[in-house]
Order: sequence, then structure tokens, then C-alpha cells
Amino acid sequence: SETVHTAITLALISGVIMAFAGLIFSAFTEELSWDDMFSEVAYGMLYLLRPDGQPFRLGDDYVEKFGGGFSKSYAPAFLYLSSWLNDSVLKGMYYQCFDSYDYREGIYSPVLHLILNDPDLEGTGAETLPLTRYFGSPEGLMVARTGWEFGEDSPDTVVMMKIGERWGSNHAHLDAGTFQIFHRGAVAAKSGYYDGYNTLHETGYNKRSVSQNSISIYAEDEPETEYSVSWYPAEINDGGQRWPAGGAEPDDLAEWTSGDFDRAKVLGAFYDTESELPAYSFLKGDITGSYWEGKAAEVIRNMLFIPLDEEDGTSAFLVFDKVSSQSEEQKKSVLLQAIAEPQIEEDGAGVRIDLGEGNGKLEMKILLPQTPQVKKLGGAGKNFLVNGQNLEPESEPGEYNESGYGRIEISSSEDNLTEYFLQAFFISDSETDMTEMYDSCELVETEFAAGAVFPGYLVLFARDANGLSEETTITLPNAENRTAIIAGLAKGRWTVTAGDKSTTHTVAETNGVLKFRISDGCTDITLNPVYIETEE
Repeated sequence: SETVHTAITLALISGVIMAFAGLIFSAFTEELSWDDMFSEVAYGMLYLLRPDGQPFRLGDDYVEKFGGGFSKSYAPAFLYLSSWLNDSVLKGMYYQCFDSYDYREGIYSPVLHLILNDPDLEGTGAETLPLTRYFGSPEGLMVARTGWEFGEDSPDTVVMMKIGERWGSNHAHLDAGTFQIFHRGAVAAKSGYYDGYNTLHETGYNKRSVSQNSISIYAEDEPETEYSVSWYPAEINDGGQRWPAGGAEPDDLAEWTSGDFDRAKVLGAFYDTESELPAYSFLKGDITGSYWEGKAAEVIRNMLFIPLDEEDGTSAFLVFDKVSSQSEEQKKSVLLQAIAEPQIEEDGAGVRIDLGEGNGKLEMKILLPQTPQVKKLGGAGKNFLVNGQNLEPESEPGEYNESGYGRIEISSSEDNLTEYFLQAFFISDSETDMTEMYDSCELVETEFAAGAVFPGYLVLFARDANGLSEETTITLPNAENRTAIIAGLAKGRWTVTAGDKSTTHTVAETNGVLKFRISDGCTDITLNPVYIETEE
């Protein structure tokens, strides 16, 4: 899948070790000792970098322990990989990340630089790379950004969306179907702290999906995991995801690919390729297998990123979930982690997370359920809550940890077997006024689809895991020029009728995306399947 399956920090160390070995073997043979795809792993590490130089928090990550900015491990990883792979972009990223040598016995010293650096290889910037990249099975991870500018003044927004088809074990977390958002700060963060290998905080909170921007299904009768290893603590019911294979580590690749570690499946991964700044980046997955089968009947997550302004990074991000439980009493919720204390609207339909002057801001409008319950869990002594217990780290996280305030939980005020969740996030600088965008955002839904309209856009998601395959008419609240993005269409031929104008489009893959313009004066849009190609 060309990216990280356990923890980003460990991937950096592995990258250095593999580059060492690759350079040694390359000295004796013209053939590389590993598949060429290993070079793409380096790009997985690169794309996971945020504008502040820190990586998105994946697995047992401890780079935050060593301060802000680029981790020292990045420079040697990019340098050695660039020499081995003769890659100018990785060499350019080495210059971007370099801070100082390690004059002790370490992975990067002046001597190692002299031996392993290729002085004839020039470095080029990451700005030559596409802004959206999808890392496929068995990870199923997409990173979308508005630019490649690094530094504390970078205006770029970066979103990481993860389905996580196969669990990486050990240092990996229970993070299927999660996301993180960065804009002048982690406006949608990953909570928790790697305070040790077997602490109560690490295994009871940090590793679990309760510390992620995730989906929760709470069942009081969920049984304790029959662990295949001895080092996990007593079971804590966080309402989240199960431990695949009882938390075991595979002995070899055959065991890892046997199915015991599988937990999710990507249903659709598409982004706009017609412009340098993709108009949309879309990821959809079935994460039902991540949960205990006694509580999860079907769990589908859709994530869609839309850049609104390339210059200042203002963006929209929409998340649409279908969550079906085995009984109505099993409480279904979506979780959002927050560094700063969230401000909740009186009617419970909106949440604002503002990181302060000069930093980022996230404004979330809750469109589904239409009668939401929003619970704020956090503050001193409550920022690591798991089922009533606050599992504090055993060591002080420090200023660069992004646990912050705590989280919010969104659920329905009614008990239903199936619940749909839809949130529209508007991401901007703290000083940018997003009132019009936020206030104008409205729900649009039909029997087969649900979505939102906001200034300049119509976004629609299929309710079904296999995509929209039925004729559907959407009535817009007002007539204006818009870009329509229909995410999750069945494979086949479609006719789009907007007012008195009809056009025909081909959707090449299941759960594909269709983008088109809606002219001013049109309020009714009909999507009509001319021919649907069924999957065998």
C-alpha cells in the first residue's frame, strides 16, 4: 500500500535501516533487493508531513516528545533513501528537514553523511508532487492538501483520511475509518500520548478508537477480548473497535494476509485529476469488520475534501456515515477530538473549535441526525475519559502533545437500528469570517442519498454501500451557480438533468464521483441511471 502500517516514527527508523541495507546491496549488485514499490514508502512518509513539519499522528508516535518542527529522523531517512533510489524530490526534502548532525553513535553523523550522500544528486522541492495522493490496499489512506509550503506561516490545509483495511498489530492503533485535519494547527486532532509500551493510558486510551475522530457503537454486553498476547490490560469498554486477532502479532506475511487481521474494505477512492489543485478528494470504506459483530451490522464512512481558496487554505470537509447496530439500544455516536475547548451552539447543531489568534479554526455544522445530542467531554481531569474513567498518562505529555481539551460525541436523540450522520466542516484561519458559508449550509436528502448545499456547491453521498443506482431528484433551497459533486455513484452511464438541460456521463468505477456545473436559476437536479454495470 506504499505507506505506514504501524507507527510513523517506526517507519522513519525502518526507512533508515532499509536504506542502509539497500545501499550496501546496491554496491554489490545492479539489482535492488526489494520491490521498487519500497520507494513509494518514502513518499508515504513525505505525504504524511503537515505544514508544521510534524507528521500526522499514526500509531505509537513519539516525535512530539522531541519538540516541534521536523523530527530529526526525517533528514537521514530522506537523505539515505534519495541516494539509494536516485530521487531528487527526496533529496530536496532532506534539505528541508535537516537541522543538525548527531555526533554520538546514531543514525546520522558527518561520517555517515560522507559515506551515504550522493553529492551529484540535486534536490528539488515537494511542490512538484500532486496535492492528493491515495495509498491503496491494505492501508487505504488518502492525503489531500492545498499546497506544499512548510513553516509556521504556511496557509496550507492538509487532511488525512484513513480506512485501514488491515491492522498492522503491535504499535498500530484501532483507527479504521478515521481522519485528521491540519490548518495552522491540528483543528481535528488525534488524542492520547505514547507514555510507554504497556501503560493503562497507552492500551486503555491511546491505542483505542476513543482517542480518534471515529465512530462509536456502545454495547453494555460487549464481551472481553480473548487476547492472544499477555501484555494487554483488563478490558475497558470504550464503545470502539475490536482487537483483530486478539491483539496478536503475525509471525510472517502469510499469517498477516490470512484474513485474521482484516478489519475494513475501501469501497471508493477518487480525486479530481483535471486541475493542479484537485476540486475534490473522496474516500469511502466499509469498516463494519472493525467492530464486534454483536453490535455492528453495517458501518460505512464517506469522507470528502474540497479546497475553497488555494491562497489562504480555506476548505470544506464533509463526513457522511451510515451506522447500523444489532439492536436499537446500542448507542451510536461520532467522535471529534479537540485541542481547544469546543463551543457548541444552543440548538446543538454546530460546533466551533478555534485554536486562537493566528492559528486555525474549524466550524462544524451537524446536518444529520436532525435532532442531535452533542456531549462535550473534556477539561482538567476529564480529557482522557473512557467509560467514566480518566486514564491519565504516566508521564507528562509536554507542549507539543495534541490531546488538549478532550472530545465531543454526537449521537441521535432517538434510538434507531440505523443512524445516518452528516457533518460539514469549514476550515479557515481564526480571523477569517465563515459566517455566510456556515449559515447557508443546508441539508439535502432523498430516499437514496444525502448531502449538503453551501455557497457555490452541492455535495451528495449515496446511502448504500454499493453506491447510488436509483433515479434521484434533488431539490435545491435556492437557485445559483454551483459545482455539484456527487460521490458514490454506481458504475455505468448516467443522465443528469438540470432545468431544461440534460447531459450524459460515464462513471467508470463503482462508488465513483461525478462533478458538473449547475446553472443559475436551476433548483431541481435529476440523476437518472441509463445503464448500471453490475459487479460479479
